[in-house]
Amino acid sequence: MKKALKLVFATAFLFVLASCNNSKAVTYQKDNGTGGYTEEKVNNDTYIVSFDGNEYNKKDRTYDYALLRAAELGQKNGFDYFAILSTVND
Repeated sequence: MKKALKLVFATAFLFVLASCNNSKAVTYQKDNGTGGYTEEKVNNDTYIVSFDGNEYNKKDRTYDYALLRAAELGQKNGFDYFAILSTVND
């Protein structure tokens, strides 16, 4: 199961990297004041994850980046899966 999850995450990550073709869009990175992902730990197994893009980022791309960060946090903390409790995509 864990090998399958790793393969899924690696494939998703490669897909995201391969689809980055707009140099003006905010790339997948930690937010440095100009956009990127942020996370806030609510408790031992709950995080608030967001990604702020700019006018060059498509909505679905920013959503995918937030999902990617959630997956990375889950993997980093040894979780087998993660669940989305709510979303705001604006």
